[in-house]
Amino acid sequence: MSRHLVAAILVVLGTGLVGSAVARSMDALPERIAPNDRPIVMGFATEGLRDAPLPWSSLTDVVCFSLEAKRDGRLHDGCGWPWTGFVKKARSHDVRVSLCVTARDGGDIESLVTSREHRDTFFKAVVESMREGGVTGLNIDFENFESTAWIGHMPDFMSALTRHVHAAIPGSFVTVCVPAHDQGGKWDFDALAPACDAIFIMGYDYNGAWSRHPGPSAPLAGDGLDLAEALRGPFGKIVKTNPKKLVLGMPFYGNEWVTSSAARDAKAVKHVGTMSLKYVDRDRGNWEAHWDDVSQTPWWTFRKDGRWHQVWAEDARSIGAKVDLAMKHRLGGVGVWRLGFGDEGGRAWKSIDASVARGRASDERRESPTKESTR
Repeated sequence: MSRHLVAAILVVLGTGLVGSAVARSMDALPERIAPNDRPIVMGFATEGLRDAPLPWSSLTDVVCFSLEAKRDGRLHDGCGWPWTGFVKKARSHDVRVSLCVTARDGGDIESLVTSREHRDTFFKAVVESMREGGVTGLNIDFENFESTAWIGHMPDFMSALTRHVHAAIPGSFVTVCVPAHDQGGKWDFDALAPACDAIFIMGYDYNGAWSRHPGPSAPLAGDGLDLAEALRGPFGKIVKTNPKKLVLGMPFYGNEWVTSSAARDAKAVKHVGTMSLKYVDRDRGNWEAHWDDVSQTPWWTFRKDGRWHQVWAEDARSIGAKVDLAMKHRLGGVGVWRLGFGDEGGRAWKSIDASVARGRASDERRESPTKESTR
């Protein structure tokens, strides 16, 4: 009997959940869905996508968004969980499914991660929800970066949670979402990496409603914060020692502003809103296209009601460049926020597929032994 199975039995006995229904549910859980040698390609899905066509052949992982964590550890279902048909369809495509649990209030998060009682309630509720949905993955997405007292507790919290989920559900896969920078040292990514199976870097929202000048949501490079800098800086040690722990998240959306002019350095007069790639693709034929060599992203200008507008978003070229960056550093993979935002009729997904394939081929060349010539 494996030690994972022994641990699972002990957890079940300890929580009083022994029963034939639970046993059947556990038996149905696969040890692993995604191939060991395939980089992760993760997409987040909301409830409205449960019956939608998705790029299954490109994906290894889908994250179901989301249950909401309360300060006392209870979970609120705002997404119609469980997604039985969706999970069955994902499995038919050999795609691993994770349940996402979110929290957005800083005080609630702090109460949850620091209280032993609240933690225990949360751990049990999470495992119960995973079993109910028949999934092996769990994703934690806690975000309130104005109230940051909870951040320092995340390595310990995630370590305890991961151990609990691994023991309860053999073959489980636990990930956590983090920003692409350490917010002045508040995040200890080096301590967080061994506390979970993978870190999902939210590599977006570098620009938005708060920006004084329009700019890319996910700049590859630049003169300040950008994705390349993130992998050199706050995630640099992990990139060098255990890059498979990192999944680079990318945006399938952009931003539109009213601007002072059509110039690259124009001032942002008003933030019109975010725009998914399918709407960018629908309208961009009426806009003037530009390419920013620094950030490696496209942008567009147009006039409306006598005012200049700028849209900064992604396309197949910029998405491919980000995947190339992840593959160059041999990261665990890439991810997308979110599925359903469209992608130029499939060109962005084809770009992801091509970049992942190049990365795998490069890895194989590096890892294959050099053959000595013989006489």
